[in-house]
Amino acid sequence: MATYQSKFRIKGTLDNMEFYHPSGAKPSVRAASKKGITKAQFASNPVFDEIKKHNTDFGQAVKKARSFRMLVKPLFDRAKDLGFAGRANALLYDIIASDTENERGKKRAEIGWQNPEVHKFPLGFEGNTTRPLKKVVHTKFKWDIKTHTLEMEINHPETDFDWPEKATHLHLAIAVSDWNLAAGSWETCYSEEITIEKTEKPQKITLTAESPESQNWVFGWIFIGFSEKTRRALKPLKRSYNTLSLYKVYPKTKTKDYSLRTIH
Repeated sequence: MATYQSKFRIKGTLDNMEFYHPSGAKPSVRAASKKGITKAQFASNPVFDEIKKHNTDFGQAVKKARSFRMLVKPLFDRAKDLGFAGRANALLYDIIASDTENERGKKRAEIGWQNPEVHKFPLGFEGNTTRPLKKVVHTKFKWDIKTHTLEMEINHPETDFDWPEKATHLHLAIAVSDWNLAAGSWETCYSEEITIEKTEKPQKITLTAESPESQNWVFGWIFIGFSEKTRRALKPLKRSYNTLSLYKVYPKTKTKDYSLRTIH
């Protein structure tokens, strides 16, 4: 860095020199920075081919992630953090990158999903990473993949969950989603939502979601929200206090009844 003396203020670029004024320092001058490449140069120069292929695959990931974020949108709207969309994009990119049949720039999510190891990728996806399921629930529960049923033993509600300071009630629900990666379509079935008071007696909770009609893989979600009792009603707490976790990923099994369903 070089300084300069002048009777008048100089700012900007002159020939290949750039004049600037650092805060609390003398007026300075340096070699002007080089301009970036043009759009035409980026398109024609083969050195950027790998970047372009990556961008193509990542662009597909972003499109597929939009449908992933819609699988249980009513619940995501109640439990997600600022990094939610970025994590969904990263998840889909990892699935797409697992396609070993096609070269970069031509990879497909549905091919990557055929790898059994990839089925583990979505497990544990949290809508709100500041309140993961393992942090919020401290009691035993199990999920029946044949009936899409969650059973949970609640012995002491006050200690079986991690309660936010103002919370007086919690809300528990599950959902199962069938997601068609190739078409970007989905079908989701929701259980009823149970409300539990912080001071309630021990109880056993059973929640069941109906089975999606289509024959793809099932994603099983667990939602836990919190609210505060006011004079007139229960006031939901901010979504930053709530939990939505992708707890199960398993092949579709057949059941008879279909209700409480949203299809897209």
